[in-house]
Amino acid sequence: SLCGLTPTFHARANRLLVNRAGASQPFPGYDPVLTRMLEQQCRQRMETVESSGIAGKVRQKLLGNLGLGATLNDMAGELALSARSLRRKLEQEGTSYRDLVEEERRQLALQLLRSTAMKIEEVAAHLGYTDAGGFVRAFRRWQGCSPSEYRSEGAGE
Repeated sequence: SLCGLTPTFHARANRLLVNRAGASQPFPGYDPVLTRMLEQQCRQRMETVESSGIAGKVRQKLLGNLGLGATLNDMAGELALSARSLRRKLEQEGTSYRDLVEEERRQLALQLLRSTAMKIEEVAAHLGYTDAGGFVRAFRRWQGCSPSEYRSEGAGE
């Protein structure tokens, strides 16, 4: 629930309209240090993502408007390619769609677990998982521990 409303995940669009009076109110959870840190991480990440080639374009779309829950067919359509052509081009660059999605999910999961207090279910939904169990299994495969263990151990530091 956000502001008394429940967002619909994987919807065509979600919007939150705030009137001027509401927009001028201080945000109670605002943390300027965390904001600067996350902005810096985003800039660094986008520099990495903006690499040339089809893999870079796929990463941009995954982190942008399409989201990490996008299927290969969704991505191919967004890039005006057939799924087969996209698969072949990624293969030529030494990667696969699944590998790119997994890596972006892993990177974002680590960042969210390090720098937010989001519940595991919220992190899973944010990463495009339909249930937290799938996320926990994937995270254990990536890191060798559960998300909760990772967070309680000081986020891998």
